[in-house]
Amino acid sequence: MRPLSLLATALALLVFAGSAGAASYSNPANVAIPGGGTVGNASPYPSTVSVSGAVGTVRKTTVTLKGFAHQCSIDTDMLLVGPHGQSTILMSDAGDCDNEAPLRPGVDLTFDDAATRSVPCLDKNSTPFRLPGGSYAPTDYSPPANHVQSACDPFSDLDHHEPPPAGQPGPLADVFPTLTKPVGGWGHSLAAFNNSDPNGTWSLYAVDQYSDSLGRMAGGWTLNLTTSTSPTPAPGPLVGSPAPNIAPRVDTKGLKSKQKVLRQRGVVMVFTSNVAAKLAATGTVKVGKTYKFRAANRNVDANKRTTLTLKLPKSALSAIKNALASHKKVKARITLTFTVPSGLKTSVKKTITLVR
Repeated sequence: MRPLSLLATALALLVFAGSAGAASYSNPANVAIPGGGTVGNASPYPSTVSVSGAVGTVRKTTVTLKGFAHQCSIDTDMLLVGPHGQSTILMSDAGDCDNEAPLRPGVDLTFDDAATRSVPCLDKNSTPFRLPGGSYAPTDYSPPANHVQSACDPFSDLDHHEPPPAGQPGPLADVFPTLTKPVGGWGHSLAAFNNSDPNGTWSLYAVDQYSDSLGRMAGGWTLNLTTSTSPTPAPGPLVGSPAPNIAPRVDTKGLKSKQKVLRQRGVVMVFTSNVAAKLAATGTVKVGKTYKFRAANRNVDANKRTTLTLKLPKSALSAIKNALASHKKVKARITLTFTVPSGLKTSVKKTITLVR
C-alpha cells in the first residue's frame, strides 16, 4: 500500500501543478511614443503579446513597461486590452514633464492592483522631479476618472470640457484612435481580466496627446499572468484604489518681496498648495553672521490661501535694525517644504528684501 500511496500523492501534485500557474509573455521590441514627430499614436500601435496553451482562467494580471522614458509622460495615455475585449487604463496624465534633452535613461514601470501607490504627478520643484521606476496601481488623472485637479492635468488641457464646467471630459479625455470607448468608459483595474480565458492576443495601446515631446519603451513590455482551473471565481475589479499621488504645486501669489521686518518681527509668507500637505518652513538672514528664523510646521489644506509668519530672535532683529540704519541691504532666504503622505516633496525658495 505504501508505494500506491506515494503514486497517488505524485499524481495529485501533477494535477495541482497543471491547474494553476504563473507565466510571463514578452514583446521586447522598442515602442516609440509617438511613432513619428512629437504627437500621435505610438509605433507599433498597438504593441501585442500572444498567449497560447495557458490552462484555466486569469486570477491575476500585471504589466511591466521595460525601459520607459518620456520627456513629458503626462502627455501619454496607455491602455491594455485583453483577447476578449476587457480593458484597463494603465497610466494617463501622470508622471512629469521635464522636457529634458537628451532623453533620460529608461526605467521599468510595473502596474499591479496590489501596489500601494498611484503613479505620481510630479513638478519641477518636487522630489523626485522625474518619474521613478517601481510598482504602481493603474492611474488615471484625467477628469472622467476621478475629477482630480492636478499639475499633471491642468484645466487648460483639452482633456477638459470647454467651456466649463471644470472637471468634465473634453475631446482628448482618454482617446485611443481606432478604438471605441465602451459604455461606462475604460476600466481602471487589472482585475477586469479576472476569470477570462488568457489565450489570444493582448494589446498595449499608447498615445502621445500633445506636441513637443517624445519617448519610448526601449525594451517593450511584459505581461504577467497567474491562472487557475479552480471553480471559485477570482475577485472582480477593485472598488477603491490608492489615493492620488500628487506632488504639491505651490502658488505664492500675494507674497510681498519687500517686508517691514522690525514691525512684523519676522517675515510673512503667503501661499496656496493644490493638495493637502505638511509644511516645514525655515529661513536665514545674514547680517555679519547668519541668523536663523524660528522653524514653523503646520498642516496645509488644499487650495486654501495660507498666511504664516516666521519670527526672528531678538538678537537678529537688533542686528538687522543696525544694518538698515546704516543703509545696508538685508535679505532673508526662506524655504517652504511641502510633503504629502506618500513622501513626495515640493520645496519653494524665496528671497525677501527686509526694510524698516
